[in-house]
Amino acid sequence: MTIVNPEIYAAVMNCLTQIDAWNDLAVNNPIMDSKSRCICDKLDEFKAELSDEVVENLTLDIFDYVTASIDAGILYGIQVAASMNKIITNPNIYANYFMENIIKANE
Repeated sequence: MTIVNPEIYAAVMNCLTQIDAWNDLAVNNPIMDSKSRCICDKLDEFKAELSDEVVENLTLDIFDYVTASIDAGILYGIQVAASMNKIITNPNIYANYFMENIIKANE
């Protein structure tokens, strides 16, 4: 996989996740909402035992991890879409691949 310019990568990810469709999905997803509340509740419990600075750093680390996971999912989705587009626009690619694997399996 080609490594991209970090500024271009950040700009693309920001564009893709700052649209109404993305926000609607994120806000109205019951699983995301439930897990977000669970994390917030646990972090609130830690506030009694840990300093505000530690809890804040932990919160930022969780946010960074979630953001990186979302980015990876979006990039994977883009790769899948590009692959599907290749197959749709040139079905011979898939047919040749399929036939080559059948021939190999029968050898």
